[in-house]
Amino acid sequence: IPDFGDIMANSIVDFFKNPNNIEIIDELRKLGVNVTSMQKDAIELVTFRGLKFVLTGSLGNITRTAASEMIEARQGTVSGSVSKNTNIVIAGEESGSKLKKAQELGIKIIDERQFLQLIDCKTAEDVRALLNI
Repeated sequence: IPDFGDIMANSIVDFFKNPNNIEIIDELRKLGVNVTSMQKDAIELVTFRGLKFVLTGSLGNITRTAASEMIEARQGTVSGSVSKNTNIVIAGEESGSKLKKAQELGIKIIDERQFLQLIDCKTAEDVRALLNI
């Protein structure tokens, strides 16, 4: 986990060693608090981990801000410029120099429809398979 080091890990271990904390958790479970539902969501939201995206041009159905938020929510990063470290360029209407540079560098270029297909992927492996990367 990014920025999660020894101090934080030890704090978690200490928390669960404390019998009072375990009692509170047990009481919450008895009262019906679901302590596992977030696990599945957290697992699903890493589908873009390690991928760097660049948006160019205007998208038809979503804003670039919304697309950026979707990428970051799935652990991907968004950059304002194309470089050799860019994995995917999402090209909308009237794409300009960023699209040209991506083509020159041989970077994977997708459109909005393909991006929305990636959003529906449940695993990082599905994303990479759909992108052929």
